[in-house]
Amino acid sequence: MTDVKVQNLDEGVQVVMKCRDLIKKVAISKNGLAVQLPEKVLIYQREERTDEFKFRLAELVNQRLDCSLLVMCSEHLVICQDKKLQCFTFNGIRVKEWQLTSNIRYIRSVGGTEGMEVLLAGLKDGQVVKIFLDNLFPVNLLKVPQSVRCLDLNHSHTKIAIIDDSLTLYVYSLDLKNQELLFQEPNAVTVFWNTVYDDLLSFSSMQGQLSLKANGFKTYVQKMAGFVVGFSGTRIFAMQNSTVQTIDISLSTPVKQYADAGKFLEAYRIACLGVGERDWLHLGNVALKNLQFEMAKKVFSKLNRIEIVRLIKQNEKKISANIVKPGILMGEVLAYQGAYAEAAKLFKENKEEHRAVAMYADLRMFELAQEFLSSTNSKEKTELMKKKADWAVKINEFRVAAEMYLVAGEKLKAIDLMEKNGWTDMLLELGPKLGSGETDELSACAEALVKLGQVSAAAELFRRFGAMDKVLKMYVSSKDWEEVFLMAKKYPEYKELAYLPYAQWLAEQDRFADAQKAFHEAGRPEEAFKVLFTLRDNALTEIRYQDVSYYHWILSSQYLDISNTVDLTEQRGILEEFEMHYKKAVMYFCYHSIYTYIDQPFTPYMTESLFNISRFLMLELITEYDLPVPKFHLLYTLAKQARSMEAYKLSRYTIDRIHGVRVPESLEGNLESLIAQAKADPIHDNPELLPLCYRCSTTNPLLNPRGNRCLNCFHPFVYAFPTFEVLPLIEFGLEEGISDEEAMSLIGSRLPVTQPPRNESAPGRSRTRTIRSGESDRWKERKDETVDILQLDDSYEGTDDEVEDEMEPMRMRIDDGEMDPFTGKPTELYDETKGFIPSRIGRDTLRSLDPREVVISKWPKPLRFKFYKNCIPEAPVVACPTCWMLFHADDFIVQMLSKGCCPFCRIGQKENNESD
Repeated sequence: MTDVKVQNLDEGVQVVMKCRDLIKKVAISKNGLAVQLPEKVLIYQREERTDEFKFRLAELVNQRLDCSLLVMCSEHLVICQDKKLQCFTFNGIRVKEWQLTSNIRYIRSVGGTEGMEVLLAGLKDGQVVKIFLDNLFPVNLLKVPQSVRCLDLNHSHTKIAIIDDSLTLYVYSLDLKNQELLFQEPNAVTVFWNTVYDDLLSFSSMQGQLSLKANGFKTYVQKMAGFVVGFSGTRIFAMQNSTVQTIDISLSTPVKQYADAGKFLEAYRIACLGVGERDWLHLGNVALKNLQFEMAKKVFSKLNRIEIVRLIKQNEKKISANIVKPGILMGEVLAYQGAYAEAAKLFKENKEEHRAVAMYADLRMFELAQEFLSSTNSKEKTELMKKKADWAVKINEFRVAAEMYLVAGEKLKAIDLMEKNGWTDMLLELGPKLGSGETDELSACAEALVKLGQVSAAAELFRRFGAMDKVLKMYVSSKDWEEVFLMAKKYPEYKELAYLPYAQWLAEQDRFADAQKAFHEAGRPEEAFKVLFTLRDNALTEIRYQDVSYYHWILSSQYLDISNTVDLTEQRGILEEFEMHYKKAVMYFCYHSIYTYIDQPFTPYMTESLFNISRFLMLELITEYDLPVPKFHLLYTLAKQARSMEAYKLSRYTIDRIHGVRVPESLEGNLESLIAQAKADPIHDNPELLPLCYRCSTTNPLLNPRGNRCLNCFHPFVYAFPTFEVLPLIEFGLEEGISDEEAMSLIGSRLPVTQPPRNESAPGRSRTRTIRSGESDRWKERKDETVDILQLDDSYEGTDDEVEDEMEPMRMRIDDGEMDPFTGKPTELYDETKGFIPSRIGRDTLRSLDPREVVISKWPKPLRFKFYKNCIPEAPVVACPTCWMLFHADDFIVQMLSKGCCPFCRIGQKENNESD
């Protein structure tokens, strides 16, 4: 009796306020609460700034206000005593007073502007009065036969519900022109309008019943304990034994009543308050039957039945134009809802039995579909047979399905089933029965026989309709290349069909040279590149760097071959592609050695070789091309091997570069150890490791900013495979007008030629013979058991003129500074646009060269031969006759004996001999 409990029925929260005195009356508004105590009135306001449901004491009226009824508004308190109504502010000041004609039995606030709310008062004489707080004159609304017990005004103030002492409910319209009685109901105790929908009313009776009434429709009654104290949406608030309960009710009855009466908008609004799917379907179907397409689309959209909405959109214009009957649309909608019998009935009533057949066939209800078949319509029977066959496939009755497809004329589907199940006997039986005009069926049957190994029977079927190309493809698929080539020779128009798959097969067998020829025969050179690029990408993904190098080498060879077949404008670009792939092939070859050293427990390379390889690749990556490979392996190998070779400065620089790359977890410990050891090393490189330029005798640093070129003369360093030592070679070119073949014939043509002795000396005795040079007998050779001596004969008796003639060319060369044509000013060897330009020598110099000192890379056209002079003939250098990589002679022999081929191009001695 001293506490007030306030409950929010929507949110399900409540709060208790302790007043510490006897509570006589309580009144509540939207955001306020008034509690009347014996000597004062407490005014509470809800805290709106917080999300919590709390009230705070806002005002205190220290007056004794005796009343029978108490009403709280937003800014006023209204007290009722007998016939008198008084309005007070929250400060206890009386602002207005109304004197009515009879005692007040029921009063409530029905909303309005703050400070100007509207009150409804029910009097003992049955009069209902409307009072405005800002107006001193009450307004009489209407009068009921007996004293008012309860009343309520709907949300839009257009209707009022009143219960009198006879427990009769009266509902009046408040239309200003005509305030008429709409309906009345007996046995009503309390009544409330729905706060969301105006025309929905609820009232309770003494017998524990809840009644719902929508407009003037029949009342819906259900059991409920207690009395109604509120109605919002689909929830009824009922009081029983001083406890308020929230009860969810169904609004199905009002929805159906409005829908059946054709008031679809009202039905839709009530349904939006919350009804089940069945009620929505009923509303949609009724709207559709009455051709209310917009309402039907709204209803089915609510249900997320997009297929029905799409169906309505497709047919509403057709129905308006009398193209489609409304019953057909209704039948299809019912079919979508699962009411198949009703849908079929509608189809039959509208003389569209084929729709019922299609529906039952899709449902695999073939017996029901048979009932709607017409006896004269063979097309429908065929379609039904096809669907039966489709169903037989889904239930794995494949042989039955194949037979049904043949009966229905679907021979292609039957052949497909025979092929998948390997029924060769059925295919061999079907083939001869097919007509020559059934080309698709013949082709499908023949291809199925090919897959099942019946090549001869398939070839016969192909020849029946002249499909020689398919016969050729059949031989190709069986890899019968002899038959393929015979047919290609007999039918030249199918040359591409023959050679293109053959080329692809050769490429798969790693026979790229043969595959290239086959691609050319097929007129598809671009396919060769596609295969090679795919192989390269796969090898790179699988970390097979040596194979990546090989595929780049093959690509460079292909570009070099193609460069001979294009004009000069395209040739430059193709040669650039050749050079790029060739250099990448070398770089990947080097990286394979480095990756193997890091990844594998053992390596065939010595420390010096690994140092040379990693240093060469480091310079190439800086100055030429980058590679999509982990850089840590290269930097770590170079740093470690450089330290082992006492190249401490290079090792420190490389370690600094490692900080910018990702380090594998497995090598973090090794790297930390290497860094710690390197900190104690001196900061210089071993002078013996510095590469020497044999062109200008300049000692170059290990880390060359110009890459693999001399800092002084720009001459590129020439490296030996596979150790990548710097070879003592100087590149030279030819003067204009000298072809490569002529240069090869001129080299060594003026050297002394040893003539055989006329009489052999006796064993153990020395012998002397004259060596002729030009027209002079100046050289003599003397041999004995221990030594061979070649000397210039001082007794040469040539004339002074002859000696002068022979010495004159030499003097001219000395005077012109051309005594050694392989040395010169560095500026003569480099051009800003063309790059390095080798020294050019003429015919006289070529004649004087010893062939043993000359190394030639015989590149095919349009490239020129590359000529090198070996500064140390005692260390012979040879070139691979295919890729023209340079080797120390001993290393090349070891590679050919151990691997049987060049390590770079993988061409053996046998293939080289055949190509020669």
